[in-house]
Amino acid sequence: MNVGRIARSLSRHRHPRCCRPVSSKPFLPPAPPGNVYPEHRPRRRPERPTARPAEARRAEAGLSAHKDLQGLGVSDNMIEGAFQPDLFQFRYALSNQNAFAAMELYTSLKGVVSISIPDIKCLLTVIVNHSRKLRLECPDFDAVVRETKPWIQTIQRDIQDGTLSQQALHWVKILDFYKEARAYDEGTQLWNLLHKSLPKIQPGEEPCEYDDFSSEKQSKNVDSRVFGSAIGLLTKAGCPLQHCEALFKEATDKRQLPPSLNLFRGMTTLYAHHSRLPEFFQYFTRAENLRRSSDYIPRSDRFYESAIYQLLEYKHHDAAMTMLERACRTGLETDLVRGEGISAMFREFKKAGLTNYMLRTFRLYMSHGGSSFHTHTTLLLSSILELHVVTPHNELVAVVEEFIAICRKFKVALPISSYNAMIVGFGDMKRPDLVDQVISWMLENNLAPQQNTYRSLLKAFRLMPNTFEKAQEWWATMRKLQKQKQLNIEERDWLMILRAVEKEGEKGWSWVERDAVNELDQTTLFKVTRWIHNLRAGHAHWSSID
Repeated sequence: MNVGRIARSLSRHRHPRCCRPVSSKPFLPPAPPGNVYPEHRPRRRPERPTARPAEARRAEAGLSAHKDLQGLGVSDNMIEGAFQPDLFQFRYALSNQNAFAAMELYTSLKGVVSISIPDIKCLLTVIVNHSRKLRLECPDFDAVVRETKPWIQTIQRDIQDGTLSQQALHWVKILDFYKEARAYDEGTQLWNLLHKSLPKIQPGEEPCEYDDFSSEKQSKNVDSRVFGSAIGLLTKAGCPLQHCEALFKEATDKRQLPPSLNLFRGMTTLYAHHSRLPEFFQYFTRAENLRRSSDYIPRSDRFYESAIYQLLEYKHHDAAMTMLERACRTGLETDLVRGEGISAMFREFKKAGLTNYMLRTFRLYMSHGGSSFHTHTTLLLSSILELHVVTPHNELVAVVEEFIAICRKFKVALPISSYNAMIVGFGDMKRPDLVDQVISWMLENNLAPQQNTYRSLLKAFRLMPNTFEKAQEWWATMRKLQKQKQLNIEERDWLMILRAVEKEGEKGWSWVERDAVNELDQTTLFKVTRWIHNLRAGHAHWSSID
């Protein structure tokens, strides 16, 4: 019950006598004609204030709302985005990783709205990620570069012209993009400009402190992170090992720049490129110690995953396994728990044909509490089937049994689709014994065959010899399952069984025809009998049901 609302209602609807408010003034009789008491003089209505312009009212309301939001602890960036729709849309595009929309909005906003430093950093990150994604999806690498390089060059010009503030992290992202896009000439030119902006150090001169860089405008915006990105870029561009090592010594010894993870990451890229693994792990250990001692560095920075990517890029498979073991001993990072690093290792080992490395990776990952996804099991299983097409029976069964044993040990529930894939894969190999083995594995794991399982079996039977009796058996089981679940046997199922018994000729077709007469409605029966007629006449084409 709203007490305030009731009180206001009573104050508006009072009884004229009993509810009349008591006045402290004395009662005055009615005024005689021609005389007016002062108390009875009509009061002048106060004049209305002059209406202000709508812009002024909106500005005052916006200022009041701005102060209210600040009082609630809302950041200035969020408040600014709330009162500027274009800036809000720009940040929304960045959060959705939409590089096209973000660049279009950036072009319209620059010079009009003050774009914050974190927004520019996020924009550069979105462009770099977009180029990496396109590089994986698009076979034409030059088309990817033509699309994304003008974006980076636009931001680079805006930074150099002073439209945007200069930050070391901006140069890091731009140099990383040139490295990913293989635009080594543009990246080298930019690094030379940045390097020349630094104060010169004469031989025998005392090293400069980092905070004393004041001779050039850009000198304060080139720190050890920029040196690390430059080392990685120059390594990919083919610069000699000694030149990159000299840059590292300049950053740490001559200029005494504070070390950073990106600086050490550049050195690990250098030594992985030149296959000098002892030096790789030496600098990685220095980066690991820095990461542990620094409280400001986020822990979800894909630290170990980036090192694994570096080693896999240069085919150092054993070193990548060592790095994974090191990550597992330290504690799985967020990126490895999501499984992106494991999937990358699977794909690289699949390219190299190393199934044993894939199983070792899966076992090690799961033994340290990793979270398995269907993408892991599907990728691993498909790799086993593709890489072991010509493997003898005993070896192939051993590999698959090892995979299933790992799943069973760590309670990884294989989906029914994995077993269906195995059935089809073994059918392509014309291995009926392995098809039976898959069924036994399913029953051991308390998985009942489903409708798609029977379809996979029928698809496998058509590729294997002497399977007419098995096809009849599984076809009857499939029909029984469909009747229990009150499912209609689809037309494609009948066409699939026709394909499975095609090798038997008239014997198989007659059996399917007799079964169809008892089960099908007139429309579907007409289609099935027409297909059987075409098969007998030799005019059937199976492309529509494969």
